[in-house]
Amino acid sequence: MAIVSTTGGFESADDVDAYFDSVFGDEARMAGIDALGAMCDQMNVSVSRLVTVTGLQLDGFAPKIM
Repeated sequence: MAIVSTTGGFESADDVDAYFDSVFGDEARMAGIDALGAMCDQMNVSVSRLVTVTGLQLDGFAPKIM
């Protein structure tokens, strides 16, 4: 079985960070993710690409997830 989920539309790297903090910090949401993961041989949560715009500054941003 393959399950692919994509979440997009973030305006900044900080928004991505806040999103993952909210997911990983919520036991009910994590239980749902774990239930889906139990149906799979392998599970991965990742940020695939952060497209930067010319002039975008990420000074002071320290990603929690790499």
